[in-house]
Amino acid sequence: MEALSKNYNPWVDEIYVQKDADRLSFINTALKNFSSINSIAADLCKSLTDPKEFTKPIVISHLHFASDKVQKPGQIQLLKFSDVVVGLKHTRLPMILAFTSSLPQAKSVAIGENKTFSGIKQLLSYTDTLSKMNTNEKLDLLEATMDGIRSYREEHADQKTTTWISDYLESGKDFKFLGFVADLPYINIDPSTGDTRTFWMHAWGTPQLLFSHHSLPIIMIIGPSLRLDENVLGQKNMVGFAA
Repeated sequence: MEALSKNYNPWVDEIYVQKDADRLSFINTALKNFSSINSIAADLCKSLTDPKEFTKPIVISHLHFASDKVQKPGQIQLLKFSDVVVGLKHTRLPMILAFTSSLPQAKSVAIGENKTFSGIKQLLSYTDTLSKMNTNEKLDLLEATMDGIRSYREEHADQKTTTWISDYLESGKDFKFLGFVADLPYINIDPSTGDTRTFWMHAWGTPQLLFSHHSLPIIMIIGPSLRLDENVLGQKNMVGFAA
């Protein structure tokens, strides 16, 4: 897989060749190490390992995103993770939480040189448009995407919730907005949720939102159309979130 190495670091290949049982052991070790950071991380790990809250464990190799700042046209940001990144899909929210040991600095790369991954398209044509947007246009896109998340409230307006996820993120209490995620390449960990012997590639049809935690090495990917190979008819609602 040397031809793909420009996208990710060597630890990805190490996990790729592991047996399923070894991968699960590897992930459990990563969870244990993350939970030892502080009490906040420990509490979060309890939620991440609760099957009623999170499902479909994956290892994320890398991702591309358009920064919330003005950038050079034709350029996009690459997060090439230096250590294993474990992601889990929330059971009700269209959201993925991913944790690692430390978050790397993003690197600016050319969109044209990164449109495919092992022959599979990973960056769709809208990334060129994103790279040319000014700050106000990006703020408009952020607000429009948040509106898509808020739209779920209408269907469940009669149900009580402590905090709506959109309000929580807009408060900036724990997470800051980084930009718009264009893709999600990953290795599946649990055989019951999909093939574990291949790389999965999600070149999002519409950009998802990328947030990072203020003090912990956590990223959040969220958007009203976010799915990981799920049946649209089986989509869960977004109620019950508690900050």
